[in-house]
Amino acid sequence: MRKIWREQTERYRDRVRQKTIVNYPESPPPSDHEDPHFDPQILDYRASGANRPSEKQRKRINELIKKQENEIDRLKNKVKRFQRKLDHVRSLKMSPKSKVDRLLKKNETK
Repeated sequence: MRKIWREQTERYRDRVRQKTIVNYPESPPPSDHEDPHFDPQILDYRASGANRPSEKQRKRINELIKKQENEIDRLKNKVKRFQRKLDHVRSLKMSPKSKVDRLLKKNETK
C-alpha cells in the first residue's frame, strides 16, 4: 500500500515539476499570448495560494471580533440588570408603619 502511494505521489510531483519548469526562449516574445510556455493557470494557482493565508487570518480576526462583541453585549446587559436592581432597592422607601414595625422587632429581640 505504501509503495503504491509513494510511486503515485512521485509521478504526481514529476508532473507538477514539469508544469512549473518553463524554458523561455532567449528573446522575449512580442506578447504573452504568443508564448507557447505561457500558462495562466499556473499564475492563478500561485495567486490563490498567496491569498490563502491572508484569508485565514482575516477569518480568524473576524471571529475574534465577533466573540468580543458578544462578550461586550453580555456584560452590558449584566450591568443594566444590576442597575435596575439597584434602582429598585433605592426606590424602596420605608413607610412610617414599616419603620415602627422595625423598631418594635429590634426592641423585642433585646
